Amino acid sequence: MFHLDPPPGFQGLREDLPVTTYKRNLPHWRQDGATYFVTFRLHDAIPVAQQGLLRDRKAFWERKNPPPHTDEQLEELSRILETELGKWLDKGLGSCLLRSPANRNCLKSVLHFFDQGQRKKLGRINLGPPRFDLSAWVMMPNHVHLLVQPLEPQRWTLEKILQSWKRQSARDINRTISQEGAVWLDESHDRLVRDAEHLWKCLQYIGRNPFKVNLPDGHFDRWVRPEWAELGWNFNDE
Repeated sequence: MFHLDPPPGFQGLREDLPVTTYKRNLPHWRQDGATYFVTFRLHDAIPVAQQGLLRDRKAFWERKNPPPHTDEQLEELSRILETELGKWLDKGLGSCLLRSPANRNCLKSVLHFFDQGQRKKLGRINLGPPRFDLSAWVMMPNHVHLLVQPLEPQRWTLEKILQSWKRQSARDINRTISQEGAVWLDESHDRLVRDAEHLWKCLQYIGRNPFKVNLPDGHFDRWVRPEWAELGWNFNDE
């Protein structure tokens, strides 16, 4: 039995509120007020050949599960693709632009610019209202995992938040390394966090990811919201 009280402001999946579902290459679920576990990656993090294998895996599942799909079926597909994707991301392939501290700093500044916690901490009152609450993140060499809660989901959807992060950080990173072109893959992987226990598992996955693949110091950054850490919602490195 999980006993840790949920952190202030956290909302998991609520049975009394509607959930909308849509599908691009991946299935996505949305609920107002919810918190999401999100993974987004550099455009070259998965080799072309392996992208084909992932598409084949998805096509095989779809042949066995013709539409219309239930939420349970889409959850199964999401878990399958998440597992396969995670294996390839953790191999550290591609340009690995986020291995550079300078590039990670570019992304860090963008992630926290409209973060409610940072707005309060830095007194950024003249830069527009906050758009989301960030709870934790890890920057791996070729991908990012994070926990985020949109504050105005009708105006600033998760899609718009991700698009804003990727667009601005791509500009900053390209400027830093004096190059042009794509930095991020357009579509991200996201899961709606169900409850406090699921939130804890997502938090620990974020915290352990660099050590699972034996990344050396200086090749990654990770962060957890200080207010959460004070309440016991921190990375468990034991």
